[in-house]
Amino acid sequence: MTLDQDLILLTPTGETEEDTVGNQIPVEIKIEVFCDKKSVSRSEFYNAARSGLNNITIFVIHRFEYSDEEYVEYEDERYKVIKTYDIDEEYLELTCRKE
Repeated sequence: MTLDQDLILLTPTGETEEDTVGNQIPVEIKIEVFCDKKSVSRSEFYNAARSGLNNITIFVIHRFEYSDEEYVEYEDERYKVIKTYDIDEEYLELTCRKE
């Protein structure tokens, strides 16, 4: 398996900062890891659509790099992690929905 694409794991710090108009923006720690983007299987796609989930993407990363982050960023798009799956002792699959 080739992990040759960048994925950013997002961890909230619990702190906020103000943007230019005074809105409170949550501060997040960003950890860059390598991933492999996989296609969603036909059955998983239709099951997700029946559940009202759209824009599902699967990322594969090293298991040791993941610490239960709820959000990731890929190609400047934010995704919510909705499911994880241990492929084997080395790899973990993150099923994500585009925010």
